[in-house]
Amino acid sequence: MKLFVTGSNGYIGRNFIKKAAKRGIKIFAVTRRKKNKKIQNVKWLIGNIDYNWRELADSDILLHFATVGAYEKNADINETYEFNVVKSSKLLLNAINNNCKKWIIISTNKEEKIEKLIKLKKIKNTYSKELHFNYALTKYIFSELCKTYSKIFNIKCRILRLFHVYGSDEPKFRLWKLLDYHSKNNLDLKMSSGYQKYDFNHIDDVA
Repeated sequence: MKLFVTGSNGYIGRNFIKKAAKRGIKIFAVTRRKKNKKIQNVKWLIGNIDYNWRELADSDILLHFATVGAYEKNADINETYEFNVVKSSKLLLNAINNNCKKWIIISTNKEEKIEKLIKLKKIKNTYSKELHFNYALTKYIFSELCKTYSKIFNIKCRILRLFHVYGSDEPKFRLWKLLDYHSKNNLDLKMSSGYQKYDFNHIDDVA
């Protein structure tokens, strides 16, 4: 099996690649970094996701991890739309043209809130100062596009709407790392009101 993976240096992407490569799965990993660790069974592709990668023709499955705005509370709508919708849609079209018709799309549980707002007809424009709104909106638009392409071009597509992914090697500014650091050093940590309900996915389970 050969996989085409975007977001290969991201938190989820790099953990997935390590596990998949150890199982002998061949991986084409798109990255913007010129230097990457040598991992057996991984071929690094330096460039952007919207390049017409010929390796897609040799890939059995496309795994799209790459995203913009996931860690930003007030992500810029233009930047998130350009990457999460425009460039990501070009990636899908390139996959279709290269006959790579099995996709796994990594998304966010925040899409569900956008769906509810649409059903209630409460979305009046494409910009909001609400936390994570612009990121969630662009991911929702892209997911709907994936569904449309799936129907038109007979694509087997799975969209994973993940909750907060945590684990030992996640970025230091993330919740799990902050909790771990403050508890070990007996420090106070300013939290939210605690009224919100949320779930968590461990990185090993996701990968």
